[in-house]
Amino acid sequence: MKQRRAKNSLLEEISFEMGRLTLKGNRYLLIRPETVVGFQKAVEAEVGIEECARMMLAGGRAGGSASSRSYREMLSCGKEDIVDFMCEMGCELGWGDFQLHLLDLGTKQLVVDVADSAFAEAYGPSPTGVCHLIRGVLEGLGASVFEGETRSLETACRARGDKICRFEINAF
Repeated sequence: MKQRRAKNSLLEEISFEMGRLTLKGNRYLLIRPETVVGFQKAVEAEVGIEECARMMLAGGRAGGSASSRSYREMLSCGKEDIVDFMCEMGCELGWGDFQLHLLDLGTKQLVVDVADSAFAEAYGPSPTGVCHLIRGVLEGLGASVFEGETRSLETACRARGDKICRFEINAF
């Protein structure tokens, strides 16, 4: 992964126009992690933890796929570069400190570690991983990079007491 800048470049590039925040033409919103986690816990109470995880994963995957395709085309960059860009973007959006652990284009494996996940912090202690949106975004990124279906796992989570959150994405 390339060296990170000392300042947040996204803040310099975000445009505001009467209720719309855009970055490179893509719309974003600012939302507290407690809002997302409050929604997550309410859905868990209604449909169960596994079904909620599946739903949040789907939302994250849609966003990760759209962002990686859009930015890869816009920036005219290669597969390694879009992974670096998306990890940097995750950091700059405040989701946590994303570090690329492994990208193997031959075996189609992607492993990303996230220290200080905003979602794990807001969720609090849990017996299972809770960073479903991050997992989904990275699964969508993997699908774009590997040009096919992917499966993701959160193999470590701060909410479970692990030091970091780790996401393993594999093509199948």
